[in-house]
Amino acid sequence: MSDTGPMMRVSLEGHIDLRSVTGFLDRWPEGVQAGSHVLVDAGGVSACDSSFVALLIEWLRRARRAGATLEITRLPQQALALAQLYGVDAFLPLTPEPAKT
Repeated sequence: MSDTGPMMRVSLEGHIDLRSVTGFLDRWPEGVQAGSHVLVDAGGVSACDSSFVALLIEWLRRARRAGATLEITRLPQQALALAQLYGVDAFLPLTPEPAKT
């Protein structure tokens, strides 16, 4: 985690799928800048499809473009399995333990 910028937390909950994912794009915090640290808590996600994995990749891109860091915590097992299936799990900055769902 960076000491130079603000810590921002985004908590996600509910179903994140093709129908709902666009609403979650707006949850990206304002003011992310170089040195910021964005913590995405996905522990409240009850169901998801590959759209959720795409959302996390988009947020990772946004963080990198801003010079910020991103960390994803409590990723549901379903999302982790999808990320592994698509071969992108190694790119996602996940904390060690996925949430049990």
